[in-house]
Amino acid sequence: MNEQLSTPVQPNSGFDLVRLSKSKKEVDLSPNTIRAYFQRGLPYYKMGKAIFFSRIQLHQFITTQGAVKL
Repeated sequence: MNEQLSTPVQPNSGFDLVRLSKSKKEVDLSPNTIRAYFQRGLPYYKMGKAIFFSRIQLHQFITTQGAVKL
């Protein structure tokens, strides 16, 4: 029998933080571009020397603020 899920599975549900040093691989943006977005208001999180950002917040930032070519 085919059973359907009552709640659709969200692809971005769960842990969505990306380490700044892995940004090129994970979101295809250079760390320098992400740093520029930090200066324009994109939130970031620090743990020791590591800096992280949220994929969801990055998507919202780009769609609301508009990406600027650096």
